[in-house]
Amino acid sequence: VLRDRILFAKSSQRVFDVLRQQLKIFGYRSEEQQMLFLNRLLGSDHKVLSDLSPQELRQVFAEIHRYNASPMNYDALAQSA
Repeated sequence: VLRDRILFAKSSQRVFDVLRQQLKIFGYRSEEQQMLFLNRLLGSDHKVLSDLSPQELRQVFAEIHRYNASPMNYDALAQSA
């Protein structure tokens, strides 16, 4: 059980690291900028990334994938940063 918890914690940290990296690529450098963007996207009021639920994380990564797949959408996102 302890091993599973450690693995889950490492996996969760990796997900948040990847999300931070993607948000920085989009121009959201500070944690405050990142949270403002995410809260706008999700219609939420989270204070830190770890507050996001698994469903919200899936939604965010789906949006990132959509933006990565479309240069026009990426340009619009980068301009909003």
